[in-house]
Amino acid sequence: MNLQKTPERFKQVDNYILNLDKILGQGSFGSVYQAIDMKNGDRQVAVKQISQTSMNKNADKLMQLLKNEIKTMKMIKDKNVVQLLDVRRSSNNIYLIVEYCNGGSLESYLNKNGKRLSETETLRIIREIVSGFKCLYEQKIVHRDLKPANILLHDGIPKIADFGFSKVVEHSMEQADLASLVGSPIYMCPQILNCQTYSSKLDVWSLGIIFYEMLYGKTPWKAKSVFDLANNINNTNLEFPSAPVVSKRTQQLIKNMLQKEEEKRLGWEDLFKIFLSDMEEEEEEVDQFEEENVVLKGSGLKLSHTMEEENLHKKQMGDIETIKKTQELNKNYFKKKKAFNSIHDVELYEAKLQKQTSKNQNAIEQEEQMTGSQKNIVCKSETKSGDISTLQKEASQNNTDQSNIEEINESVRDQYMSKFEQYTQEDQKKKIIQEIGQWVLHRRNKAVFLNAITIKFYDLFDQQIIVMNMQSFYRVMFLLSKYQTMIIYRIQQRLKTKVLEKSKKFTQEQWKVFVKSKERLQLLNFIEKDFEVIKQFFEELMKKAGNYFENLIQSKTIKKEEEEQVKMMQSICNKTLIEKNKFDSIYYQALCEFYTFFKQYCFEQNFLENQDMMAFLMHIHNATNIRSFFKYTREPKFDFMKYYEEVTRAPASLLQRILYKQQIQQSQQ
Repeated sequence: MNLQKTPERFKQVDNYILNLDKILGQGSFGSVYQAIDMKNGDRQVAVKQISQTSMNKNADKLMQLLKNEIKTMKMIKDKNVVQLLDVRRSSNNIYLIVEYCNGGSLESYLNKNGKRLSETETLRIIREIVSGFKCLYEQKIVHRDLKPANILLHDGIPKIADFGFSKVVEHSMEQADLASLVGSPIYMCPQILNCQTYSSKLDVWSLGIIFYEMLYGKTPWKAKSVFDLANNINNTNLEFPSAPVVSKRTQQLIKNMLQKEEEKRLGWEDLFKIFLSDMEEEEEEVDQFEEENVVLKGSGLKLSHTMEEENLHKKQMGDIETIKKTQELNKNYFKKKKAFNSIHDVELYEAKLQKQTSKNQNAIEQEEQMTGSQKNIVCKSETKSGDISTLQKEASQNNTDQSNIEEINESVRDQYMSKFEQYTQEDQKKKIIQEIGQWVLHRRNKAVFLNAITIKFYDLFDQQIIVMNMQSFYRVMFLLSKYQTMIIYRIQQRLKTKVLEKSKKFTQEQWKVFVKSKERLQLLNFIEKDFEVIKQFFEELMKKAGNYFENLIQSKTIKKEEEEQVKMMQSICNKTLIEKNKFDSIYYQALCEFYTFFKQYCFEQNFLENQDMMAFLMHIHNATNIRSFFKYTREPKFDFMKYYEEVTRAPASLLQRILYKQQIQQSQQ
């Protein structure tokens, strides 16, 4: 085997050029480097360099672990498992060539996002990890070191990595005949900590700990030593924090995954049924706002009205009956389309839609129509060059004195220096595209948030849960609708015209990178569909509101103190884009007045203990401060999924306390 090295910067291992300046990861026995595979189109790979000198103390044991890792990885080919591509060995090092992942580890992703994720995103990631374990299970492989650091991300897709402690089971995966003390203590099952035998359910336990950590930002048990950890798990019951509020269904699932006795713990086949069937996939979607947040008649909130009030309401609803159809279309369209934090979320959503539209076709057609990024790779055994036993023989024949090795010639060095720079630039461009994509979706999510309030407000008014005059109704409805339409229109125009006005968030050079990407077209197509639905409702409402305010002015029945406000509303009931500061002022005044009215209304109608009404009050309050409350930040990003889950699930008493605290803070500013 040819091993060549250039001073400081590069190393060549057969057909692989390693960039020694780009370390992707580091461990006890070596580092992982960015590399290029010269024989396969100069593709980017990762090379795990393991120093044989660092193995001296436990060479035989560590070599066996390495053999296990290679043997295991050669058996697996799945989109949710990091692929082993090749193995090489020199006199000093062993090299594992693996698939390159551009998104870092799940551990680093959690750190960037405030230590925890929304339940919606958590379930999506856990589902994909379970999908990867289905392949391991079919090959009778146990991982034995599952933790966030060993789950890598590539273009948003989680991939199981690091099979150093893995083992191929000879008997049943449910049979407790494994005994080695391996893994990372905080994620170890009780059987390992208590020096008992265990089965493949040890990985279920580890995934349960990860599941808990992703939701709550911490692991359920902590200790300063392995002994104390075992003692804590053995003697302390699993508890769930009161905040954030996680669905009872998910909590029960985690509880079943973290049963201390193996016989009571869920097995992998149970998890496959829960996570991987189409029916469960649809049912697992976490409700993000109104699901079903619309208060139905007979729910205990239906008010009693006089006959005169009933007749007045029927007349009012008759006046706006024409917008009801577009309101229902609007409501149904956004029901499962509230929040998207990343371009990958959009890709998953569109892949799911594609899958649903292809539901009646046969399995082969479905598979062919799925996008490459979402297509499952069939799990199968794959043989690669470089089995460790043959490499040992090869190494003995190719142990070359390093001082006599020729350097890579200058032209080759320059070529691959340029190639590495190209990959670095591509990674930087991907990061820029992802960041601008997140910003675009953040703006879109703000518009959809206002749309959700509009939908909710209409339903409460329609059901006579909120009773108010038509003037106030049209004023609030129209301003909410126009604001969201302006936001989504501006996003669409930026994506369509490829023009970004002066921005403190991104440079023009960064915007040009985004403009040239396929992701811009993908987001444009996605947001144009949103815009059409929002615009349709806005135009219907604009006609009704405009006519109402015009008739009100002509009737000369307006109170003198309200005349200016009505004329101002009539003047903006059109498609004209208003200067932002001017519109914000009109919007802010109207929303603050509505918030004050609705807060008092909730008090008078004894709604303060009703979670649904308090959640709506919270949304209105945050809508008054939409620019500051929903301010865009890169890390940690504002997570609309988290926001919807927290507000929708928080007890009414907690929402009251939060609202009171927010009002105090605002009064002090």
